[in-house]
Amino acid sequence: VNDFVDSRVTFIDFDTATFAPGTGLVVGGTTRTENVDARLWGFEAEAAYDAGPWFASLSGMIPRGENRSGGPLGSIPQDRLNLGLGWRPAPGVTLGARGTFARGQSRVPEGGQESDGFSVVDLFASYAPESGPLAGAVFRAGVDNLFDRDHRIHPNGLDQPGRSFKISAAFTF
Repeated sequence: VNDFVDSRVTFIDFDTATFAPGTGLVVGGTTRTENVDARLWGFEAEAAYDAGPWFASLSGMIPRGENRSGGPLGSIPQDRLNLGLGWRPAPGVTLGARGTFARGQSRVPEGGQESDGFSVVDLFASYAPESGPLAGAVFRAGVDNLFDRDHRIHPNGLDQPGRSFKISAAFTF
């Protein structure tokens, strides 16, 4: 790839240090982008099966890349495996879980931030009435990061949110 836009996240970058009266030394982080010539390769696959009352999916990716001189790129994400399982116990009702399993990313440019591996489980449910006054509506609820795991998706410099609860309703008319 010619002119690949690579990014490098430095969570604590002493080049940003300033002195603020009353608070003292302040050091921030930076995200820098740079166009480099790079080689990219890897593997990505997905399989899904829907048997009506239940469904399952499996996907994975193994991304790789380096600059033309053989050095690491800062924006290559972690190896990742995703698993989804679900059940439809009644018409319009869906219950399920998703698991995301990521490997740590340690091949980063000098000054870049490495990322640890992580495992996260999400739960979801939806109800879409097929008849009656609520036909055309979809109600959803979910819990992301069920076990409240600290994790960071590479190359982000900040951790992802902890456990999150979500609800939504959509109406089509």
